[in-house]
Amino acid sequence: MLRLIICGLAVAAGSVPSEAFLLFDTDPFGTSYEVTVTDAGGSLFDVSIEIDTSGYDPANGDPAFLDFYYLKISPMRPAAVTNLSLPPGWVHAGHRDGFVLLESAELANPADPIPDSSDLPVDGSVHNMSYRADLTGTLLLDEWHYQTRYILATGNPQQPWRVVQFSRTLVPEPATLLVLGAGVALLARRRRRT
Repeated sequence: MLRLIICGLAVAAGSVPSEAFLLFDTDPFGTSYEVTVTDAGGSLFDVSIEIDTSGYDPANGDPAFLDFYYLKISPMRPAAVTNLSLPPGWVHAGHRDGFVLLESAELANPADPIPDSSDLPVDGSVHNMSYRADLTGTLLLDEWHYQTRYILATGNPQQPWRVVQFSRTLVPEPATLLVLGAGVALLARRRRRT
């Protein structure tokens, strides 16, 4: 929680570093998510996402896939999302409540999920995505939330696949905390001088 408070102070003070701002999380299945945000000038931010499935630890060893990744970067929808680089078969499906929606072109029906060729395999591989977000008229959040959904094999011929969805929060990487902490210390020092 202290890490998020430090980030919030730095973002609120307008001291988002021009270097990369790194956030990460590991979900309960062991897949890790690393998001790098770089100030591209003005209200533009470059966002790179790395999904590393090498730590995936399925309970039964059956196949698994990811069919969406939604990342909330602002309280309202970005003015634009451009410069998209997505895995084959993935699309930018728009925005919702500040979330940028990246998903498989053929999103599975949760009631009867069946993976398709555009879903990302959870097989120890690393998947990368990136885009540029224009936050004109809104702001960069100090807490980043994401949602992702697994399609998991069940081993049951009657219902061979099921979905598990996670909603989680990314936290700053320790080196980023040092940069942000230095920004907060600099602000405090300047404040004492005035």
